[in-house]
Amino acid sequence: MSTVLKLPITNVYAKGDYCATLHLGSEKSPVNLIIDSGSSTLVVKETSYQASTDKHLTPTTIAQEVNYGIGGWNGPVIHSSISIYDDSITEDRAKRSQPCITLENATIALVSSEKQYATFGLADGMLGMAYHHLNKGFNLSDYLQEQKVAPAHTYPWPFIKSSTDS
Repeated sequence: MSTVLKLPITNVYAKGDYCATLHLGSEKSPVNLIIDSGSSTLVVKETSYQASTDKHLTPTTIAQEVNYGIGGWNGPVIHSSISIYDDSITEDRAKRSQPCITLENATIALVSSEKQYATFGLADGMLGMAYHHLNKGFNLSDYLQEQKVAPAHTYPWPFIKSSTDS
């Protein structure tokens, strides 16, 4: 038996592009994400998702950089939980407040540069729906160790922001 999950969408946050709401981390922070068929990364503004309070967050040595026709971003990749709610399942409010699906140890990219936030319009990030290898991650483990970054993780973002990043 297969399960169908209906993910409510809106076109309010991204100038007509469709967005869906997911809930990230232990705090289940709601984020409105542009549904993007041309990328394969789930990426969010760090200010929209409170990574510093997420008890499920596991940092990695991976970083990503993605460029679009309208802008781009770079930042650390972390693992945390993603909860998806299906408001259409029932009219019972108590049942709607429970996640329909929770993905543990999911991959999420974070952007901390305010200038790069413009890439997402009024949305909190993007939900890439394209094939897996479209947006590559880069393992910076050796570089971080050479630079004596301790612990050798990309989150919190260990690189100095330039004046053009903020």
